[in-house]
Amino acid sequence: MATLAVLYAAKAGFFSQGFSIINCSWGGIGYNLFEQATINTVYNNYNAVIFAAAGNGSATGWGEDYSSHYPSSYENVISVTALGQNGAWNHWATYHESIDLASPGEGIRSTRIGNGYTSWSGSSMATPIVGSVMGLMKSVNPNWNNERLITMVLGTSDPIIYSINSENYLEGKLGQGRVDALKAVTTSLFPKIEFIDVDLNIIDDLLDAQWIIMWYWINHTILDRNTYDDFQIKKGIKLSFSIIKPQLTSIGKVAFDRTLQTL
Repeated sequence: MATLAVLYAAKAGFFSQGFSIINCSWGGIGYNLFEQATINTVYNNYNAVIFAAAGNGSATGWGEDYSSHYPSSYENVISVTALGQNGAWNHWATYHESIDLASPGEGIRSTRIGNGYTSWSGSSMATPIVGSVMGLMKSVNPNWNNERLITMVLGTSDPIIYSINSENYLEGKLGQGRVDALKAVTTSLFPKIEFIDVDLNIIDDLLDAQWIIMWYWINHTILDRNTYDDFQIKKGIKLSFSIIKPQLTSIGKVAFDRTLQTL
């Protein structure tokens, strides 16, 4: 039933021409094929982003290394574990390769029943912080879809958590890093560029000249491409033009490559 609520929320955002950021501060043991299919529909058909708390370890209060916690371990769900106030892993927080991000989750001020406020700890407090960062990102970049937003929030996370938490058994099991709101909002999706002057000596026929220019266009992006659109280039002449050479980063590479494919 809870997964159906996720579907309802995704549809509500989609059909109102809005955007759904869905926080799941619940979970349990056991994979369910119907739940995974529903989440796939939410992600692929309704452009929603789903965050889920990774859990708070075992009943003994010690964090567990396990992947059978759902919905956080489903595909197309961003799994979030909790960190302490100084970026240290809390021993009650879940750790596993399936976790995508870490976020502050200790002593978080929130509301309580009875019209009051109190402090809570747990992955259910860490996950809404990541969802809030996603909301900021969407407000700055309203045309970004869910895949692009997720790429950015993961790519800008701070891996310093693995310096703070150097235990061998935690390596790679706290996600890509600690969520970084400032970087997530201010980092450009596309890479930095630099301008370079290029000289080409055409030594073969027109067809070869076309291939040379197209190679530079695909690999470097010709700045003044329109100048050579008609390819009126003859053997023996020399071309000089400027190109944009992408300084690709892990964040921008996927988007840049996909953009080139549409040109």
